[in-house]
Amino acid sequence: MAASLSAAPPRPLWRRAASLAPFLAGGLLLLLMFGVPGFIVNTSHSEIGAEAAFGTADGREVLVIGYEDTGFSGLWMLAGETSGERVAAVDVQTGEVVWDSGLSDASWIPEVIAAGDAYAYVRSANGLAIVSMENGETVVEGEDIVGLGEGHLDDEDAYLYDPERHSVIAVTAGGAVKEIPVDEVSAAEAGPAVRDTWSCLFPEVTGRPGGRIASFEQTLPSAIVGGSADGPAGGGDAEGSGTSLSFHAPGGAPRGVPARHLYIAQAGETDSREITGTEFYTPGFVQEVTWNRPYTGACPDAEWPFDGVLPGESETSMTTAGTATGHVIVEGAAGPNTEEKVLTVVDAETGEAASATPVHRFDRAMTAPSGRTVLTTSSFFPPLFDLPVLPRPLAASVLIIDEEGKTHRAVIGRTNYFGV
Repeated sequence: MAASLSAAPPRPLWRRAASLAPFLAGGLLLLLMFGVPGFIVNTSHSEIGAEAAFGTADGREVLVIGYEDTGFSGLWMLAGETSGERVAAVDVQTGEVVWDSGLSDASWIPEVIAAGDAYAYVRSANGLAIVSMENGETVVEGEDIVGLGEGHLDDEDAYLYDPERHSVIAVTAGGAVKEIPVDEVSAAEAGPAVRDTWSCLFPEVTGRPGGRIASFEQTLPSAIVGGSADGPAGGGDAEGSGTSLSFHAPGGAPRGVPARHLYIAQAGETDSREITGTEFYTPGFVQEVTWNRPYTGACPDAEWPFDGVLPGESETSMTTAGTATGHVIVEGAAGPNTEEKVLTVVDAETGEAASATPVHRFDRAMTAPSGRTVLTTSSFFPPLFDLPVLPRPLAASVLIIDEEGKTHRAVIGRTNYFGV
């Protein structure tokens, strides 16, 4: 008779739990790396390129931006995860992100220098890429661009936009100047008029160092509304007709009070009156900074750097942002004892604040063809549970100011569950 086999004693519960510990630890790590960034921290570190352009996508007016997304802080970044360089289109009317697509070949922060109905033109340290306005996918780039070929330069300074001709102007490794009309994908040899207008702004042609440089985050202590106070950037307050707005200490306030109120006067007059009791701290009027187009045919024999080439001998000009809809935008501190900033949209006639948006900084103000003011900004966005141990990503956003002065924000790089 075969001997009967006795059943093995059951394993203690603690041994079974211990055998699952590695799996539980791995699951917790995955939750911290993917679940937390995707659910609790639903923005990533991102920065928008200095150049952006308005175009049309799916029949809608959009702002096309290039941006760099460096992922989440904490364990996510330790894992080496990064979303890289991307391009996105934001609806100027609704604030909706119409599309957001990765760039197949980019370096550093990409910039969108032009956009049309069919294509947008993105430059980076790796040169030029042409993307579709339908979905943001790269159509052609680098040496594959007909007309550039092996002469394509991996240098963002080799590509500029001519607003008068609505063309991208490029220079090749051999110093030839090429032209790509917006909504076309091939380059052709530029004619003498284009070459003589733009060639002295390309370091590759002149042999002089450096490309075009501008600081777009500009404010001024006063503004002229409804007049002609526009002038070269850095030129200070310009004289003109219209209404003058400025900030002063409240009437009768003790000396040293940090608060400032908004005052109004007719341009050119010294007497002003307070129009609102709203308190502002270290305020300035946000300026829209635009590139100056060089004078046609001024490059041959031009003196370096820009004598006789650019209006006012300046790279850029400034105008007060928001005036197209009857507003001004004030950048100031959120209070008397903080470095946090706030952008306040103010009615230029009544001085009443229409909206206020906290930001870490604003990068650039632009006016859309429809007249709406659009600003690119960066802000720290708190996680779902604002605990000290959780990251607060510095995320880029686009602020859209409507005709009533209300502000709509589109966050760039916002994620969904599991950080995707």
